[in-house]
Amino acid sequence: MKALTTLLLLLPLSAQAAGLWFDPPRSDVLVGDSVTVALEADQIADLLAFTVTLGYDAAIVRPVTVRPAELITAAPCPYFWFVFPPTAGDTLRIDAAALGCRWSGSGTLARLRFVGLRDGVSELHYLYGQMRDSHNHPIPITWGSALLWVHERPVRATLSTWGKLRALYR
Repeated sequence: MKALTTLLLLLPLSAQAAGLWFDPPRSDVLVGDSVTVALEADQIADLLAFTVTLGYDAAIVRPVTVRPAELITAAPCPYFWFVFPPTAGDTLRIDAAALGCRWSGSGTLARLRFVGLRDGVSELHYLYGQMRDSHNHPIPITWGSALLWVHERPVRATLSTWGKLRALYR
């Protein structure tokens, strides 16, 4: 019985799922302009490393920069950060690891800046991901997606515009 108790104490506790989502969940941008989307995390505990692969419509948007954000940069240790060059053209892969400490808490993991290429809607979504704690155990992930709306020209929706239009047809 003592051996069984010792064995149960040595087994890892099941990790609580980390919530990841994009903020804002919907962004509007003009063709040729850029928009920044934050990759937010909630309930991160004892995170040592992660890799995520994100999908988007490469005909609508193109990633310009992918930078680590406060949850990573505010830690008291150096870190590894690598963004793979797009090979499939519509995927974005980020690898990161804490070197000498662990990341914990809620906040922004990364800031992704996209430029609008042509009129349309691109979903920014999760394709693959893996998070590991300091014992190299997986941390489950729950995901949210975002929509990047690209417009060819701005659409004015002000009261003065509606008033002028209404006056034309009176």
